[in-house]
Amino acid sequence: MKVFTMDYVPFVMGGKVWQPMCCEVEADGPHDLGDGYQGFVVTAPNGTTFIAEATSGAFVGPDLKAVKKDIKTGDKSIMAEQVASAVTEMKMAKDVEPDYFWQKLKCLK
Repeated sequence: MKVFTMDYVPFVMGGKVWQPMCCEVEADGPHDLGDGYQGFVVTAPNGTTFIAEATSGAFVGPDLKAVKKDIKTGDKSIMAEQVASAVTEMKMAKDVEPDYFWQKLKCLK
């Protein structure tokens, strides 16, 4: 699946130093996260896990239990806004190689 996160890119014209980056990764799922949300478990090269929300590919937490709890107790309108924003960011994300992606997240072996 394609996942994304924000990458710190200093000295960008216009001052927006956080830019979306994405890459294709292997993922397990989909898993039901509650309230109609689906997610995939992504395991980084160093064993760190992330949950990627299925619609946007954005990382939303470290494990299924934590994300399910957040969704159960979170503000539904804010979550909907965040997913919509993440979908927009993903459309603008720069495709990068997996090694670069994981290096930026400090998740290489």
